[in-house]
Amino acid sequence: MDYDVCNTCFLVPVSFTRTECAAWVQAIGSVGSIILGILAIIYQQSKEEARRVEALRLESRNQLNALKWIFLEISNQAQICLTKLNGDHVRWDIQANEFQELARRIDSIPLSTISDAGLMARVLETSKGLRLTILMANALSSPRKEETKLIISRIITKTKEEALIAVTEVTQLLVKCSSSVEIEKDWELIDKRKSNRDMTMEVLAELEGVQKVEN
Repeated sequence: MDYDVCNTCFLVPVSFTRTECAAWVQAIGSVGSIILGILAIIYQQSKEEARRVEALRLESRNQLNALKWIFLEISNQAQICLTKLNGDHVRWDIQANEFQELARRIDSIPLSTISDAGLMARVLETSKGLRLTILMANALSSPRKEETKLIISRIITKTKEEALIAVTEVTQLLVKCSSSVEIEKDWELIDKRKSNRDMTMEVLAELEGVQKVEN
């Protein structure tokens, strides 16, 4: 006998037998399961994509921060050279080694991983200037005329300026892929490194002063 379940329970004027009603419930349940399965897959894929995007963002940030530190250190070392250019008893071989280490670090970053074309060009240009600066620092190990020192000074100054421009460009790229909190922490870390470097340079300056007195 017919059981008007739809009209009785759902106030829908359609007559179904118990068997038909069970079949419809099963069909609706199957469709619901399929929809939930599709939604679960979409959700999982969106989570995977979000993780992938975040991993790329963090990788980009790490690379940019590494480049920023290298460029800042190139600028700092160039300024140190300019300050000592007319000094006596300067260990220019040590200065050359400092630049050599920075050249090694900048060369260790694969150009293929730098997505910004402008930054890639800046890295190449800075690397080129850095190698020329290494030659200039080594050249200063021997006494040079004032005219020669002036030329060397201009070359080192250009390297310093290129590095500072690179810092600005890298910072602009960092702003695009970082939160304000992350940027603040980045600068705090750089300030800490700078403080440690300054203390090291003070110790070296004191040692140089002692050597001058002994000589």
